[in-house]
Amino acid sequence: MKNNNVSQAKSNEKDNNISNNAIDQNEGDEEYEDDFENDVYLIELHKRLTSMKKERKKAQQDEVLLQNRLNLLKGEEEKTWKKIDTARKKNEDKLNVLQRQEEQLKMKQEVKLIFNNILV
Repeated sequence: MKNNNVSQAKSNEKDNNISNNAIDQNEGDEEYEDDFENDVYLIELHKRLTSMKKERKKAQQDEVLLQNRLNLLKGEEEKTWKKIDTARKKNEDKLNVLQRQEEQLKMKQEVKLIFNNILV
């Protein structure tokens, strides 16, 4: 029975040591967390990382805005070129009409000259 009590006492002592070690580790973790929270270098790294993430997100938003702007400008450019082509065609049509009118006028003048020459 004495052996049984001794082994039980040793077992209890081992359990107490294990739980004390666990408590010590938890305290060590808390100390580590405190060190982490108070470590200026890590805090600065975290700030820089956060700042870089914000800058990247802003850059991506700017990229989308610029792409949309480019698409709008390309659409406006196409409309402008269509207007230019339409104006050019209208000018060509007007020139063609003027040339035909000139030719008709010349023909009338020639006919008039010929008719006048015949009459004279």
